[in-house]
Amino acid sequence: MCAFASMAAGAEPAAVFLSLHINGWLAAVLPALAAVMICVGVAAGRYWLRTAGVVALGVFSAVCFANPPLFKEPVAPLLNYYFFASALAVTGFFAIAHMYYHHPGLLRRERVIVWPAAVIGTALAMVVIRREVLLVINYFGLPFQMNMWVSLAWGLFALFLLILSVARHIKGFLYISLVLLGVAIIKAFLF
Repeated sequence: MCAFASMAAGAEPAAVFLSLHINGWLAAVLPALAAVMICVGVAAGRYWLRTAGVVALGVFSAVCFANPPLFKEPVAPLLNYYFFASALAVTGFFAIAHMYYHHPGLLRRERVIVWPAAVIGTALAMVVIRREVLLVINYFGLPFQMNMWVSLAWGLFALFLLILSVARHIKGFLYISLVLLGVAIIKAFLF
């Protein structure tokens, strides 16, 4: 397992180069590699490997979400590499929150990353949901008001998080989902 982890750490600069300079499906290499580094780092107890994975996921998220024009126009909503790469990044942040919360062998200073990772994952999920709702409306030429459908999609996501937090007894996700539900309701009424 350590050999696989060192191979992942050695491939990290290549993955950063691919994700920043080559568009398309290869852009999903970095979040996938970051997720592997985090999982192997947590399982093998390697602090620097899991930290490098978290940093790589943060770098990809900053590049991906701050500069979507790096990606070409998608063929169809939900069936494009931007959605795939973004969904991997969002899932990675939720996986960080889950693994760092439930793994007893981690250092105490590392546990502070749990709730920021969950909040970042939620915020990035909201960006992805907004983009994909707008793509669906534009792609199919639907005569809907965009802001209302974005608010509805955010509300459904908040409801999903609310159900998840009640079912799993996760107090932090309960607070996140209630804030997100409030934002969706206020956004629906203001716009």
